[in-house]
Amino acid sequence: MRLRTPLTGILLVLGLWSLSFAAVSDTSWVLEPRDIDRVYDGDTFYITLNGLPPVFGDGLPIRLLNIDTPELRSRCKTPELKDEEKRLGRISRDYLIDQLQQATAIQITHLERGSFFRVVADVYVDNRWLNERMVAAGHAVGVYDNSSADWCQIIQDRWDSE
Repeated sequence: MRLRTPLTGILLVLGLWSLSFAAVSDTSWVLEPRDIDRVYDGDTFYITLNGLPPVFGDGLPIRLLNIDTPELRSRCKTPELKDEEKRLGRISRDYLIDQLQQATAIQITHLERGSFFRVVADVYVDNRWLNERMVAAGHAVGVYDNSSADWCQIIQDRWDSE
């Protein structure tokens, strides 16, 4: 079949992805640390799912459900706030890396479709809820409906209370 426009091809791929995601959204995935391709930041990492076509299963982004971590590419207005958010973002990312690398089993549950072609989910590391651990360790804040926290304001509020 010859596609008439690039948009048709994009819509076809997104449609197939949506169908394949619907088929697995009621399941959970059990992974090992070697299945983790890379960690982007404190709340997003990439996995490879064997058994799925590469377009769907290779480098699949997973975002931790209902938490938000400091950004590595800060949008804060002052250099001091930007530097602090980036510093906290690196600490958060490194904590996530450690948790995933030290795991015996990683379980991904409650899968939802998020923005940026990501799967949004609860993640358990050795039967302990990683989303909650990130918040309890101070590396993330809880958010509703996967919205983003205002880390510039959070940092400023912390500074003001010191």
